[in-house]
Amino acid sequence: VSEASAGIIRGSPDKAGQLSESDTMVRLGQLICRWAATQHISIRVGVHYGELCRLSIPLPGGQPEKVSYFGTASAMAVHLATVAEKECMVHLSAQAKQHLNAFRLVQLMISPAPGCYYLDAATKVKNYFDKRGISSPEHNAIADEQDKMKMLQAWTDGKHSSEQSEMSLDEFKQFLSAHGVNVALFGHGSAKPIEEFYDAVVTQRKSTLEVRGAVLERIVILVRISLRIRDRDNKLRELRIASQATAAGDMRRRDQKFAVTLKDLEKDKWQDAVEKCIADIFALPPKVQKACFATDLESYSYKEDRSASETIPDIMTTYGAHNIVINIKDKTKKDLQSIGLPHAEDFTRGNKHWTWALVEDDKEEELMTLLQQHGIDTSDFPAQSFAELYDEIYERSLSTLEVQSNGELVRTVKIIKVWLHAQILNVDHILVVKAKFQKGGFDAMTKDQPISMRMSVDQNWADAVREALSTR
Repeated sequence: VSEASAGIIRGSPDKAGQLSESDTMVRLGQLICRWAATQHISIRVGVHYGELCRLSIPLPGGQPEKVSYFGTASAMAVHLATVAEKECMVHLSAQAKQHLNAFRLVQLMISPAPGCYYLDAATKVKNYFDKRGISSPEHNAIADEQDKMKMLQAWTDGKHSSEQSEMSLDEFKQFLSAHGVNVALFGHGSAKPIEEFYDAVVTQRKSTLEVRGAVLERIVILVRISLRIRDRDNKLRELRIASQATAAGDMRRRDQKFAVTLKDLEKDKWQDAVEKCIADIFALPPKVQKACFATDLESYSYKEDRSASETIPDIMTTYGAHNIVINIKDKTKKDLQSIGLPHAEDFTRGNKHWTWALVEDDKEEELMTLLQQHGIDTSDFPAQSFAELYDEIYERSLSTLEVQSNGELVRTVKIIKVWLHAQILNVDHILVVKAKFQKGGFDAMTKDQPISMRMSVDQNWADAVREALSTR
């Protein structure tokens, strides 16, 4: 096609009652993405579960009536496809995920969009009700299809596997030398011995080697976790590694965030890897984590940095980091005493010494002081309210706080409302909100309201109208 095309498909459950509407649409979307990848076609798919209304408009002259559909299901599906940052992946909402039945256990990735998820085209989708064993023909067919997709991905990106999993140490050295790496540099100065590098790549698979543009590069995928609490003074703190014992018995200062290095098989399951790592390091089982932790999905970001490593000579390293904030809902839980709570005390686990360090932010301290000076006790705020106020004022510039001449502190918010009119069959209609989707759910309080949006502090009304009509 010479220009972009779009369409909407309504899903139906299967007659056996195993596949829900969400199951059929998510699976269909994934198959479309797989096909598109093989044809080198850029495609984005959105799936949402919601209300769909039918509107029939009679036409003159005995013509068949014109049928249109509207509602949250179609609107959100189009929105999800539009805002998707990843091509050839299914972008689904929390509602679609909640209504999965046969595919309820499918592995998903967290989307930067609040309350949304991605399903990779290469992810295996196994029917929950299929009781056949792991070697069933259907499972093998899915596995073969996944392998083909991964091979296609590697071919498309210009990556070539070094077949590291089958290499001996000598073959590994030969592989490095063949790609211009001076193996003699390993084991000298701060460089790791070649045996440790071999163990990390081949045995533990904590990193991979790829050929990019005829140059060998090391790829390390990790998750950086900001595990946060509010202390008794309502100041924000995060868990960091203060120091670590070396093999010689000395303590090496670290001052680093909690991070998990993902093995090759964990790259598409980083959420599970984080859960397992927290359980192993801090003795907090998944049940406790689910009860005490709240993952801030809006904080998720992914970033890649390329640099030379002191410990791996002659090979450039690309670090791909998933960054996520996890807030502790109730630091007084007895299960959290092992990590120095509720008083944010330092503690030691294994060879690492941990501390609850202040999240340095002068603006946050400034905001807290301003509120306290005007009789507002931030310790009385509901959970996350202070963080949301900070984000609203400093990050998104959607409001301001000003001290009036009488000493009163006033919060100012600019809101634009747009009444969009249309003549339908000579009857004036106004476009109104059916329900507003925010924070993972629908807010019925805005029902039958016109299009509205909070404006940035320095935004003029004409730009705000255009943004409201394009984003809403």
